[in-house]
Amino acid sequence: MAELPRRGGKYPGLPIALALFFALVAAPLPSACLKILELDALSLPKAIENHKKLLLVEFYSPDCAHCQLLEPVLEEAADELVGKASVVKIDSRNAHELNQKYRVRQTPTLVLFQNGREVTSSREDLQGYRTKDSLVPFVLGFRGPAVRKVKRRGDLDKLVDERGMVACGLFPSAGGASEVFQRLGERLRGHIPFAAVTGDASKAKEISESFGLDHHLPSIFITKKWNYTIQYAGDQGNVSEVQSFLDHHGFPLVGNLSMLTYYRYESRGSDRVYLFYDSGGEEEGAGEARASLEKIAKDHDELSFLTISSVATESGRTTIMQESGLSELELPALAVVSKDKSLKVAHSQLTPLTERSMQATIEAFLRHQGAEGGGERNHFCVDGSAYGDDQANEVRLRTSDDGEEDDLLSRYEMHAQNQKSYWGLDESTVREVSEVSYGKVLKRSWKDTLIVYTARWCTHALALEHLLESLVRSGELDGLLESELTIVKVDVVLTPVVSRKSVGRIPAMKYVSARYKDFPYWFGGDATSRQDVLDFIHTYHSMRHVEIPGEGPSPFSKKKKDVMSDVVSALGGSEEAAKDFHDEI
Repeated sequence: MAELPRRGGKYPGLPIALALFFALVAAPLPSACLKILELDALSLPKAIENHKKLLLVEFYSPDCAHCQLLEPVLEEAADELVGKASVVKIDSRNAHELNQKYRVRQTPTLVLFQNGREVTSSREDLQGYRTKDSLVPFVLGFRGPAVRKVKRRGDLDKLVDERGMVACGLFPSAGGASEVFQRLGERLRGHIPFAAVTGDASKAKEISESFGLDHHLPSIFITKKWNYTIQYAGDQGNVSEVQSFLDHHGFPLVGNLSMLTYYRYESRGSDRVYLFYDSGGEEEGAGEARASLEKIAKDHDELSFLTISSVATESGRTTIMQESGLSELELPALAVVSKDKSLKVAHSQLTPLTERSMQATIEAFLRHQGAEGGGERNHFCVDGSAYGDDQANEVRLRTSDDGEEDDLLSRYEMHAQNQKSYWGLDESTVREVSEVSYGKVLKRSWKDTLIVYTARWCTHALALEHLLESLVRSGELDGLLESELTIVKVDVVLTPVVSRKSVGRIPAMKYVSARYKDFPYWFGGDATSRQDVLDFIHTYHSMRHVEIPGEGPSPFSKKKKDVMSDVVSALGGSEEAAKDFHDEI
């Protein structure tokens, strides 16, 4: 079949266009053929009227950037929907009457039709950013009855395999609770698949027992992958209570973020686990990561688990990644974010995503949240040494299509330079030390040392670097930096002797007092708070000057040149003896 004209193209006429359309929806197409047919203002009304299956129509404009971003998503969706639903598009510039009839005020606008009529309940949910993984099940949710009839456990298992979950009602008789369930099925069908046994007490009891539910009927429950099942325990005749249960638990173990799901997850109000992946690399690692995450999710119903593809939120994904502490360095990548965004914990992008390492990251989040009570802001990235995997301390390598190794460490070095430039970081403001110079810095005997441990894949660490440099440039630390304090930063990726010994998370900041070198002080505040960082520096710098009973005045309360002068005088004017004494202390 010859390729049809794409956007902006003209078709020979109504009869040919309609013939091509019905050929399109009648049978699956080879993958090389055009998946989305473009209709015009004459052929689209006929297609809507005569099409018996679900018909998804995109009103687009050729110069619309959002339409261009949506196109590959719709093509993927159309390919997956073949035989179940059809996808077509129309240039809204040449369809003014249809724009008015179907309230198209912007592009892209998606409208779903069935049996010649718009499915109005789907209208609002269809707008905004989308992904194939959320769009396809949503559209298929309007195929067939709102609540499917089932007879056995296997029917429900099949639905779970297709949609990741199913809400099921077991009703020995019709009416009452079953009518409430039916109404909610109509209301939520695009988001939650519904199934029920109605009027057959023996089948209802058999299914109930197969899921290990209590024997009380009627019963409403949600079942998901990995045999995760939760039963509703309230009044089954109360519409609002049943809907509240469905709104809170009616999600797959691992969902997909798009505008179709965003507001439902927002309403759930739970902490979130994000798995970011490249939509073109699903087979390279994201699929395995998602499967492992599903196993973890069944034990953490209090969390929402979400995947975000490279096309999920258009420019919004980058914002979510950066706020979570991650960059585009390496995908898939994982982060956990509290519902109020005060606590954000990111998995290292330099170590493999394994079930064990993802579990460790989630546990670090829950542990910290429990310790802080969820009130204090804290953003950090978990370093590989915290995962407990044998491979966690190794920078991972990937193999490219031509069989050559893609060294992530080399790519990291380039990425680090780009990030330093993007954040405006200047080594003349805060010096970065290497593995060799790091030891020399710690041996300095007179100045206190503030050490910032960073990694340039972690945006939380980059934010702390930027904050410190702004403090230095503003002059707020001039009195200290002149003679009493040195500030340095260490990239834990490029300085491995540091990263695996004492730093379990980044960003980290350590204050080493010249007076008490064996007792460094670790920063425990908010790395994004200017005041927290200033308070930390001033609090521990003050230890230089405190007179402690039994120790007498601190030798560091004076400037180094003044102390050396006193020592020279006390040792009879011998500068060599004074130097030996200084080195000793």
